[in-house]
Amino acid sequence: MTSAAAAEFAEAVLKHAGVTEMAGAGIHIVRVQLIQNDPSSRVLQLPDPNLSRIADKIIFGTGDKLGIKTMTGDTTFVKHAKSNGVILDVYEHSPARFRGV
Repeated sequence: MTSAAAAEFAEAVLKHAGVTEMAGAGIHIVRVQLIQNDPSSRVLQLPDPNLSRIADKIIFGTGDKLGIKTMTGDTTFVKHAKSNGVILDVYEHSPARFRGV
């Protein structure tokens, strides 16, 4: 998990997770290997007129540069990249949301 993805995850946990979900998130975060953000130049060069995709560029771009599959429940950026000629190696799963439990 990139540092950028870990920061997004931590923010979501703090904002939306209930006590049980926070405990599960804590177990998850200690089991994953954190890697430094190091995005590929081809992903960084994707158009972003509103500057709203920088975290996605970092997360998916790091996987791209390292040649590793990125797991995601948010395919918006993947589709954006594909529409601009950049095919990313991803594992798409159903979106998951915290329920506050």
